[in-house]
Amino acid sequence: MPKKIDEVISEMSENGALGRRVAGNAHAQNYVERTSTANLVVKSNDLIQKASYDLSTTEQRIVLSLIQQIKPTDQTIPPVAFTVNNFCSICGLTNGGGNYLTIKDSIKSLADKSVWAPFINQKGEKSMKLMRWIENPVINMDTNEIYLKLDDMLQSQLLNLKDHYTKYNLHSVIVLKSQYSIRLYEILKSYQFQKNVKISVDELRQHLTDAEDIKKKKVIYPVFADFRRFVIESSIKEINKLTEINVDVEYAKTSRKVTDIIFTISSKKPKELLEAAEKGIKKNSKQTRGEYNDMYGRRITQEEYENAKKVDFSREENMLFSDAHESLLTYAENYGNKQISLDDI
Repeated sequence: MPKKIDEVISEMSENGALGRRVAGNAHAQNYVERTSTANLVVKSNDLIQKASYDLSTTEQRIVLSLIQQIKPTDQTIPPVAFTVNNFCSICGLTNGGGNYLTIKDSIKSLADKSVWAPFINQKGEKSMKLMRWIENPVINMDTNEIYLKLDDMLQSQLLNLKDHYTKYNLHSVIVLKSQYSIRLYEILKSYQFQKNVKISVDELRQHLTDAEDIKKKKVIYPVFADFRRFVIESSIKEINKLTEINVDVEYAKTSRKVTDIIFTISSKKPKELLEAAEKGIKKNSKQTRGEYNDMYGRRITQEEYENAKKVDFSREENMLFSDAHESLLTYAENYGNKQISLDDI
């Protein structure tokens, strides 16, 4: 009779420090209990790999939070209600209850933006459609609730997906600070099954460019050295530090000019995730209050700063420990079937 996962983890805990650290860690257990299909972001690969848009970090967090509310059984895109405090927490906004101006600006900015997304027309032909992200947002000043809904035109990219889609946990990207890190993470996540992917520099630039800028032929970071430094390298560094995947990058040249980027994607082992979490993926303890003010754009007290550091650390640490725990379940299953040894973890 095959062993249960809990029994295997218990055996691993008795035989190795890694098993003990994960199986007994409160962060991992608490996070896994909260993790369910409700936290999954599921998008068609077409929307990830072929769409062109430029959303800020806050705007992407809003969109992804709306997508993760979609259930597999939904036949239409549901409206979502947020409290002001919850909305600010998701978006990384400060002064939740009273900062309606910031909230309104964030929502308006997203409502004004569109995305070129692929679809199949009635004749079965591949086409591109310009779609809005959200429709008819409402802020109820009396109840402190915000009502948002993704545009119905996105339905084919988000509902009833049977194949050619990518899913990941919202918590995998909510800790990423850069808009390019979030976008690049989901692009690479969609190719993870291939282990590596070659993307041309021009194609990657277009993925990260707003529809209006494409029409105007505007190019982000036209000097490749800047594009490499501020988009590719900085994003890869953050992805490798804070998510469950590792990414290596190489550059391919044509006539001495870099024309293509080769990404190699792999999953972190539980041990790597634990080590990253235990090193303290958090604000540097030597960071001054002024630097923290600059990051969030407002004056805060020393007490608020210390509390914010604890919250940020807890969120990032929980994400890493949860990935370690979930990965360990897979390893434990194989270990129970004697397909691997503890040394493989």
